[in-house]
Amino acid sequence: MSRNTEDFLYNGSLFILGGNMELLFNNPEYSDTTFIIRDAVLYAWSGLVSVASTTLGSLVSTQFANCDNREINLRSVKNVESFSIVLKSIYGLTINFTQTNIAVLCEALTLADDFKLTKFFVDLKSYLSDVDNFSVETAVVLLNTAYKFKMTNLYDRVTIFAYHNSDHLMKHESFPDLQYSVLVNLLKSNWFCSPEIDILTGILYWHTDMDRESKNVKYLAKENAEDVTENHNMSDLAELSDSETNEAEKTDNVSNDKNVECLPDGKESPNTASNSKNAEPAPSKKTDKGMDIVPVFAKNVLKSLLALVRISRISAKEWMEALLTELFKNYNHLLLDVHNFSSCHLARQEYVIVTFGPEYTEYLVRNVKRTFTIKGIHRTHTQLYESEIYFLSNLHTRIGMKFTDWRFGKNDKTNFNIVFTMFLKCSSDKPESWESITECQLKLISNTIDVNNIVLPADHSYTTLILNDDEDNSCVKIGEWEWEGPRSDWFKTYKPNDIYTFEVDFKSIHTKIPK
Repeated sequence: MSRNTEDFLYNGSLFILGGNMELLFNNPEYSDTTFIIRDAVLYAWSGLVSVASTTLGSLVSTQFANCDNREINLRSVKNVESFSIVLKSIYGLTINFTQTNIAVLCEALTLADDFKLTKFFVDLKSYLSDVDNFSVETAVVLLNTAYKFKMTNLYDRVTIFAYHNSDHLMKHESFPDLQYSVLVNLLKSNWFCSPEIDILTGILYWHTDMDRESKNVKYLAKENAEDVTENHNMSDLAELSDSETNEAEKTDNVSNDKNVECLPDGKESPNTASNSKNAEPAPSKKTDKGMDIVPVFAKNVLKSLLALVRISRISAKEWMEALLTELFKNYNHLLLDVHNFSSCHLARQEYVIVTFGPEYTEYLVRNVKRTFTIKGIHRTHTQLYESEIYFLSNLHTRIGMKFTDWRFGKNDKTNFNIVFTMFLKCSSDKPESWESITECQLKLISNTIDVNNIVLPADHSYTTLILNDDEDNSCVKIGEWEWEGPRSDWFKTYKPNDIYTFEVDFKSIHTKIPK
């Protein structure tokens, strides 16, 4: 009888292992570590946890080395089920994503990232990226998660849902949880269409929630001089013992959830929400001097949001009625200064996509910047002077410029006055009908250090343009600006060497072209 020379691999033990892991999961009899989330208790085997996650392993080792008990308080975890899902992934158990609450999954994704559970993180991120059933209840947490982890396709889809449901979204209890950067993106868009008074009210509710948290920060900092860290770092996820309680998650910057990225002077922070997961623990003692920054910080955050409110779209009746409410009274010192608001007078627009039927190709480009130049000596004010061409979203795209004759200044006859009008012009290689909806912002670049760029729209928001193949609509107006001063200053600052330089920030270009 001949022996089979091939290796015989027995894997029946894998099935046995699966049953054993189900028995071991959250079983106090076979566990040596207890995780406490408020009133809930989860049991785990430290050896398995440490092998799966070096981060959790280090946490457990530190706990055992410094404390007599084997209990770890996770005060920053909001949902018990989120951490339970993470433990299930460590134990190799089946997890039904479909039947799990979206908010729970989003927090589980953050925990998986914090604990460096790479495979589970990638798989869960992939699942969430394909979610297409949105509701007002899940929109905020999905927007925050998609923004944080750069899930662009999901972020775009939920953003469109937010455009369509802006009224309900701002009145929902989860709205104050919206991250600062996500809120700014919505407010900048023409498509976030609601009555402007409702938008302002929503902003004030959002900020009231943030201000309440910042006051809690100040109170806790005075009562407890312990170290604090940002976001879901391990030093604020784990509490070593009841006698060593750390309120880090409550004193987390201004808010754990909002992830405000605005420094006290109103400048943008280099650490955006999308890379907040890389923040290193930075223990520090909160002094009275440090906490004095909090009110200034909160004020500048609010002013940055008010600058996106189109106050001219609020009627006098709406304004007077709102000022009588307790919410608006609390902010009178800022609301009564018209300079805190946007100067844009254009109404927001309903989000619409025009379709041509099934036989078309759709193109979507987001967050693209291009530099355009218009060269030469320009004398004829009736002519459209055009830039070079870029191929964007399957269209040939350029900008154009018209201007008035130089006139004597309105206020000072020794100066000169001129008005410039800027256009966006698109064309297609195909003769068939096409349509493009574009959100953009244009800057005329200054060549003088102490002179600002000229920006359209003037409030630094984005204008929405609809172009199509019709001759009258293939070139549309971006906006115009008026300038007055010495002509020599103009050419030195904005047209050195007879060249105008523009930067166009395309927030989105949505094009549909027949196949």
